[in-house]
Amino acid sequence: MPLIRIAPYTARPALPTPPPLTDQAARWADHVLATDRAAGGRLAPEYVTRKALDAVAFSLGHGLRRLSVPTKLVGVKAHQHAVQALSLFDQLPVLARPRLVVSHTLAVYAVRSDRSLQPVGHLQPKHAAWLAPLVGSGLTVHLLRVSGLDRRAQGLPVTLGVNVRIAGIADALDAVQSPSVTPPPVAAEPSVEYDATPPGTAPASGGGG
Repeated sequence: MPLIRIAPYTARPALPTPPPLTDQAARWADHVLATDRAAGGRLAPEYVTRKALDAVAFSLGHGLRRLSVPTKLVGVKAHQHAVQALSLFDQLPVLARPRLVVSHTLAVYAVRSDRSLQPVGHLQPKHAAWLAPLVGSGLTVHLLRVSGLDRRAQGLPVTLGVNVRIAGIADALDAVQSPSVTPPPVAAEPSVEYDATPPGTAPASGGGG
């Protein structure tokens, strides 16, 4: 079994008190509708409102003061070794699970302890219109859980999935809509150091983490 090493956890700095979750959700819903219209989409306001309320319920249920939108990654099948390593964090409190890195192409990466990046999948294309303007402006993506572990424990064939939460939405909207606003700092998060050798194969001689 490949060795997995965990980088030290760094506590988050104190951040300003965010506005109520319902206010954050209303801003997110307005942004989703505006970007959908600009892209020629036809999302119904009622659908977006329902999703915003779902995000509020999710955030309240996990004790989060900043709105988080739950979703799952696609394209994870090619990265099962890395996804399995992420399952190590499933038992941690939600706020202690690692932050992932998202690129402007919506590719998502886990951070190794040497700060290099390990691909784990992509955010779903249906989120592209509203995400694209916010990536790099304070938006963050965090591990929520690895799905399919119960089936794997029973010896059943399964492709492990990655559930994530998209956060930092209000901060990113502030940065985009008011360019003079600097997004708050994001503290270092726990990270996994992956052995790049697929399970069942011999490691290369002299290989590192």
